[in-house]
Amino acid sequence: NFLNAQKPKDIEEFGYWLAGLIDADGHIEKEGNVCLFFHERDLSVAYYIKKIIGHGSILKLKKSKSYRYRCCRTDKVRRIGQMIWGKLRHEDKIKQFNSRLVPKIGGNKTKNSLSISFENHWLAGFIQGDGSFQIQINNRANFKLKTQIMVVIQISQKKELLLQQIKNAFGGVIYYYKPQDYFFYTSSSIPNAKKFVDYLDNFQVIGSSFKIYQLWRQAHLYMRQRQHLTELGPNNIADLKASISKLKKN
Repeated sequence: NFLNAQKPKDIEEFGYWLAGLIDADGHIEKEGNVCLFFHERDLSVAYYIKKIIGHGSILKLKKSKSYRYRCCRTDKVRRIGQMIWGKLRHEDKIKQFNSRLVPKIGGNKTKNSLSISFENHWLAGFIQGDGSFQIQINNRANFKLKTQIMVVIQISQKKELLLQQIKNAFGGVIYYYKPQDYFFYTSSSIPNAKKFVDYLDNFQVIGSSFKIYQLWRQAHLYMRQRQHLTELGPNNIADLKASISKLKKN
């Protein structure tokens, strides 16, 4: 049941994935430099991007488990601009592209389209940047089914628009978390998880995110096959949850 890892197979696919990643957790500086941020467990993803672009610096951030990839060479920033032109969907990143990147690299402003297509790698990049795969197991004393198991996907954003489109396509709910001024998209149903599996099997996340997705996906398949209702099913899913926790700690 396990998948073989596959990165975007051409520059067009990579461009959609990179645009989704920038929309989620990237930044175009005033000088036109392109920055992306990664947890240390996904450092290999930063080096993968550096290899494809052909340039960039990778720096560990102080007092943090995060790294920053920055591309500042004009010819390589222009390469990024060509890859993601017309593919960004976050209104703030589109504004950054047009007001900061275009003056540095020349060319046309990017399209001002906020409508997401779920038939390319954009959502995979977006989940790569701001998504989280979780297995939640809750013990319930006063229920016939003592153990509640949920396969959960969450995505957090400062603005709601893109999350609303994901909700419309995949189901789920959106919450506003006032203390940190964030919106959280969350989905925990088996039918919704199947929609994500159908998408992510074709347009994959990368690095440790792919390893975590594989475990999450396996738990989902157990539940679709109703193995979570068998005697050993909850233990098998608990093992998958423990493996995800170990990967997230590393």
